[in-house]
Amino acid sequence: MFIETISNTLSSALDTVFAQKKHYHYVYVSIGSKFNQQDVFFRTSVSDLAKRVDTNILMQMVPVFLRMKPPDRNILVISIDTYRDANEVQMNRRQIQSVLDKNMDCIMANMFCTNDNLREFCTKLLTKMSFHDIPDTSCLICNYVKFMNMPNEMEKISETVIPVAIQSILNQPDFIKYKNCYAEWCGYKYNIYNCVYKVSAIKHDLYFYKRLHDMETYFTHMTPSRHVRDIKLQHLLENSYDISSYHDVDNDTEIAQSLWRIYGNDYTD
Repeated sequence: MFIETISNTLSSALDTVFAQKKHYHYVYVSIGSKFNQQDVFFRTSVSDLAKRVDTNILMQMVPVFLRMKPPDRNILVISIDTYRDANEVQMNRRQIQSVLDKNMDCIMANMFCTNDNLREFCTKLLTKMSFHDIPDTSCLICNYVKFMNMPNEMEKISETVIPVAIQSILNQPDFIKYKNCYAEWCGYKYNIYNCVYKVSAIKHDLYFYKRLHDMETYFTHMTPSRHVRDIKLQHLLENSYDISSYHDVDNDTEIAQSLWRIYGNDYTD
């Protein structure tokens, strides 16, 4: 099932997919992951030349670890972004459909996120998930709203509103069991371009941005002889995920394997 919707009908789209006689084993939400350009260029400290990489938008929409799930595991994918016209909607629909498997249903919502409509969406989604006994380890709500260049005023508003609105719902007593489901993209950083981290894990870390820099440095210089002695860096790795990773085939209890499970165990004392 593939449903295109807008803000006013997103709630009814959720009713439609959850009314089916199937149980969703995983729910994945991406916010701000529409296809804009094929190439992304990075400046790095080790080179004067910009490095070109392919955009990871398709992995933002549907992470690789979800595509590796067994065919009997039902997955609901929800992609939320703003689309300027019918051509942009059509192009993004083709992109996301190209990576959807038969065990995946998808809602593609054309919606500019405000405090009200995002709170309404999260409340409806989490209520449905709770009713259908979908555990917190099988859900990921990822915010990809980051800007490589200076954002305009509307972009600044969305960048501020989205995390506040989502966390305000997750902090409510009825949904507190899903408090660890919210993740944010690391952004346009070359060595961690495909990484997201759980916000709940860094909430009380006053030096989080230094920690994020440390994680980027870790993946820049990672060798089999390099050890992680920083407990807080280890904690960040344990709560971060690689959307380009295949490392989830044998683990059916969590939606994704952490960076620590994939890379870290061989690099510790």
